[in-house]
Amino acid sequence: MNTNDLMRLALGLSKRAESYDASHLASSFVEIGNVPTLLRNNDSAIIFGRRGTGKTHLLSYLASLLKEGGGVVVSIDMRTIGSSSGLYADPGLLLSERATRLLRDTANAIHERILEAYTEPSDAVYGQDITSGLDQLLDAANSLVIDGALTREEAFQSSIDTNNSAQAGFQFSPTGGQFSGSFTDSIKTGLTDAQKQSVSGRPTIRINFNGLTSALERVVRSLPTKRLWILLDEWSEVPLDLQPYLADMLRRGFLAVRGVTAKIAAIEHRTALRLVNEATGQSVGIEIGADVAMSVNLDDHMVFENDSAAASQFFSQMLFRHMRSIAQTEKLDFNIIQADDLTRLMFTQRDSFTEFVRASEGVPRDAINILSKCALRAHNDKISMPIVREAARAWYSTSKQSDINSRPRANALMDWIKSQVIGQRRARGFLLDVKARDVLIDYLFDSRVLHIIKKGISSKDREDGGRKFNAWVLDYGCYVELFNTAVAPRGLFEVEEDVATSSTKFVEVPQTDYRSLRRAILDLSAFYAATSDEPIAFSRRVTGLIPTN
Repeated sequence: MNTNDLMRLALGLSKRAESYDASHLASSFVEIGNVPTLLRNNDSAIIFGRRGTGKTHLLSYLASLLKEGGGVVVSIDMRTIGSSSGLYADPGLLLSERATRLLRDTANAIHERILEAYTEPSDAVYGQDITSGLDQLLDAANSLVIDGALTREEAFQSSIDTNNSAQAGFQFSPTGGQFSGSFTDSIKTGLTDAQKQSVSGRPTIRINFNGLTSALERVVRSLPTKRLWILLDEWSEVPLDLQPYLADMLRRGFLAVRGVTAKIAAIEHRTALRLVNEATGQSVGIEIGADVAMSVNLDDHMVFENDSAAASQFFSQMLFRHMRSIAQTEKLDFNIIQADDLTRLMFTQRDSFTEFVRASEGVPRDAINILSKCALRAHNDKISMPIVREAARAWYSTSKQSDINSRPRANALMDWIKSQVIGQRRARGFLLDVKARDVLIDYLFDSRVLHIIKKGISSKDREDGGRKFNAWVLDYGCYVELFNTAVAPRGLFEVEEDVATSSTKFVEVPQTDYRSLRRAILDLSAFYAATSDEPIAFSRRVTGLIPTN
């Protein structure tokens, strides 16, 4: 294929996994370490990752693998769950009742997916109990009770209407010699019987967990592999205050059944799987490590600063497999054998591709968007370093910057961070205490303008009590325009090299001595003091007390 054909294929890459069919998702998937192997075991798990990190693609690939092995897989997008009488119920309803209605909708969706798998043409042989089990599952998920008084009002009414009439007439015509006569007799009888019943009280959904688990057990026993896989995508789209209750009901109603495995994809800082009552110690929800065996965070695997070679290998394979799959669909002659051959044909030099990987900041969706903009600028030529940088700057400005502009407080914090880190320290990264949980920081992280590259860096300083920090980096697109200028960042972190002289140097990996770390630490309280604003703590976010601006 020539360069022009490759650029056309690059422009055809979809930015969302939902746009592809199952065969494309399976053929284009690139394994991330041993994550797929871990997720294929029978233990339930949580998959964390920001938007664009490949959670949906991973679940789709996992579903295809499980189905190939004869498994019955129920895949549900939580954005589609909820009806006008369920998820968006009357705000006057109790929180527990809203969560119950949401579980009802979820259980109904699971029932429908199993029924679809059961009725599809397949070589799999299902047991005879599956039909009755599915009926029992539906009944248990949709049981209603009446809260309030039950009254019965009966009325009986009867009436009989009788109408008798008789009429006789005779007529004789002398001229025609005709004789005619008529007789009419009419009897009408009516009977009316009416009975009326009225019920006062409020119909309320009550999930019958005993019936639910019993039904699922019957269904699972009827499956070919005696296991049901439930894959829940977009968990974080469920309202935050409902999540712990929904998680608790899933734990009690589904995960309690032997043979049921759940894999849940969520955004970490927008997820509340468990609530604990500090006074009593009682908890509601799912506990990671107890109720689900493990969690995987995709944000930890493709960071360029952690392993540039591994990141470059991942993204070269991702582009190669996606473009090869599209070419096969369009019946094009894709005569490229290796991923490295593709990058050599598309980029002017290895450094240009490396810069493209760095600009993607470990996010596949950002990589595809930046590549599309590169292809538009390159036309029939290969992608050069200036093209990569201009495409990254354009993607940041048109997408990410416009997103945070819609939230003025987050935009103000981002400007302050850039002035502190890039403007004053001439660095690209900074450190935050692991306990510094802030909603605006979470929002900037979710918007992919800030990225975590390393967690739990310990100072190992006795005087500091061994504080731990997370290492953050600003998005490539927000400072790329400063390259080749006097104010360009000089390194990832600014650290103190000589305490006596206060001389500094820049490093790519932060040291563990607190005295050298402290120049890289960002103090968020300075921002809130300057803006006379109150920090928005994580606990306030969990309890739903977040300002909407």
